[in-house]
Amino acid sequence: MDMVTTNRSEFIRASVKERLIKEKEKLMAEGYLKEKNLNEWEATAGDGIE
Repeated sequence: MDMVTTNRSEFIRASVKERLIKEKEKLMAEGYLKEKNLNEWEATAGDGIE
């Protein structure tokens, strides 16, 4: 690890953060795919509910 970075703490923090983001995205996608009634969902504007 010393060959990759001089700041071990920052390297570990960035690695853990990246892993948590990927895991959250994976879980969110799985939850969406498991939803049965996707056609019943209403689309909302990108800035919130209108």
